[in-house]
Amino acid sequence: DKPYNPGYQVAYGILAEVEEHPLDLDKMVFMDWRDSHLKGNGVMQGRNNRIPTFLYAMPFSSNRIFLEETSLVARPGLGMEDIQQRMEARLKHLGIKVKSIEEDERCVIPMGGPLPVLPQRVVGIGGLQEWCIPPCAIW
Repeated sequence: DKPYNPGYQVAYGILAEVEEHPLDLDKMVFMDWRDSHLKGNGVMQGRNNRIPTFLYAMPFSSNRIFLEETSLVARPGLGMEDIQQRMEARLKHLGIKVKSIEEDERCVIPMGGPLPVLPQRVVGIGGLQEWCIPPCAIW
């Protein structure tokens, strides 16, 4: 038996009313790893080089959008304040000004749990088993 020392997927998301956004209304942004929003901020750029984050975006209208900044997996997990700062920097770079937040989410998902012991009768999948990335279905 090894000590349990999981990595963590950490995410911060908002469903927001914004002044406007530059994204196509008929497309979602999936795992945008670009870091151009951090140019000129050496401290944040250094943190992102060590533990990168990416953006999911799902526009509902020209002024209503779901945005989520996510750290895929890190040990220890990224702090919530750090990931919120990264999202704020990205939104500023994209010219997105948040007028109000309808809902917010904070996710901390342990990753890298033990493999199932066969022939056990019940096998957890996804977040239950901690061996896939539930939002992405990556195994």
